[in-house]
Order: sequence, then C-alpha cells, then structure tokens
Amino acid sequence: MVLGDAHLPMGVSGTLVQGTLDFGNLRGIVRRLHHAWPDSELVSADEAGHGAGATGDEAPPAATAQYARGDTGGVKD
Repeated sequence: MVLGDAHLPMGVSGTLVQGTLDFGNLRGIVRRLHHAWPDSELVSADEAGHGAGATGDEAPPAATAQYARGDTGGVKD
C-alpha cells in the first residue's frame, strides 16, 4: 500500500534513512520507496541498524534538523 501511494506526496520533500545494519530491510523496500517518491532523499547510515545507540544514529536527527531549518535540500539517489 505504501509503495502504491508513494507518488501522492508530489512536491513534499522527505528523507528516508536506511541503516546498513538494518537486516530487516535488506529486500530493497526503502530503495523502492525512494524511487516511487519523486521528492525523497535516500541516506545510507553506515554502522546503523534498527536499534538505538549505533554509531550511525546521527542521520535521522540531522535530517530532522535540515527540514526544521527549512532546507529541503536536493533529491539524491
């Protein structure tokens, strides 16, 4: 359902953060969502998984701060 409706937030920027150690998402779902959502940015967080405390956990707060500043950035792949 999410992938099917991913095109709907056209003009709405968002950042998807994928931890390289998040073994539950190795099937490419995040990458597929990124390609289906035109205004998304995909960030790969090295050494981060699904749990708290990993070394790559700075990516989600950095993305949040970016949008709080009003900086929607560019779409990256």
